[in-house]
Amino acid sequence: MQILTYLTTIIALAVLARAFFSWNDANEQIVSADTTEVIVSDTDEPNMPNPVQDNRQNNNQDSSTVANASAQNDDTSWTNTDTPPLIIQPTANTNHWSLTIDNSPLPPSINHEVPFFPQAPDGNRNLPRAEACEEASIALANYFIKGKSLTKDQFRTDLLAMVDRQMELFNDYIHTSIEQTKQLYLDFYGGEAYIVDNPTIQQIKSILAQWDMIVAPFAWRKLGNPYYSGQGPWYHMLLIRWYDETYFYTNDVGTRRGDNFPYTHEIIMEALHDLNYDDINQGAKRILVITE
Repeated sequence: MQILTYLTTIIALAVLARAFFSWNDANEQIVSADTTEVIVSDTDEPNMPNPVQDNRQNNNQDSSTVANASAQNDDTSWTNTDTPPLIIQPTANTNHWSLTIDNSPLPPSINHEVPFFPQAPDGNRNLPRAEACEEASIALANYFIKGKSLTKDQFRTDLLAMVDRQMELFNDYIHTSIEQTKQLYLDFYGGEAYIVDNPTIQQIKSILAQWDMIVAPFAWRKLGNPYYSGQGPWYHMLLIRWYDETYFYTNDVGTRRGDNFPYTHEIIMEALHDLNYDDINQGAKRILVITE
């Protein structure tokens, strides 16, 4: 009888031990799953392609090729210190400029390593960050042009301060035209900036070859960026930072996936429209050039 009781106790303990270790293994699997980092897009659609990576693979380019791109012979090779084929002349409107391109060849690609933070750097897309594309774009351009480092804390501080300054200047910050954005840049950061009306693809390339930055306004829904939820904003600004033979590469500050985001030359030119409350698709085609 004692032997039977002893065996029953051993079997019961074994069953309890097996149940305990099974529960512990399951719990460890749950903890492991909870701590796995999952990267999703702003539209919460995971596993979307990386357009920059795909484009570079399609063009058989890498960053070193783009950064060091030059013409094929010594007579037309380019370095950072070369004078670009760009002639800037004032027009009748002293706030705007006309550009004349000479016949000198442009480098096939120009790659500027511009800092990037989205307009909602902490993921908080509430106001005012939801409407801070203009502020974010000129902040990134400013720190690149002036050769200064930029932290997320400084970026956030600048954005909020520029919102306050716009309320003083314009009594509004939600949307600003390219003229107002220029005024904000010069007031807040200081430096040199000018507006170009009706720029061509060649002119945009020439400006970037001169190591200047371009902040541009858009009828955003014509851009077709897949990383925005819903229809996206009707009016938007972003930074154009470099180019190759097919794409203009941008810092699209409206999405955390906007670093170095490519749009074809044709899409940029078609979507380029300054602020027009009546019909954004009728907005003037102009860009803001930020230079030293």
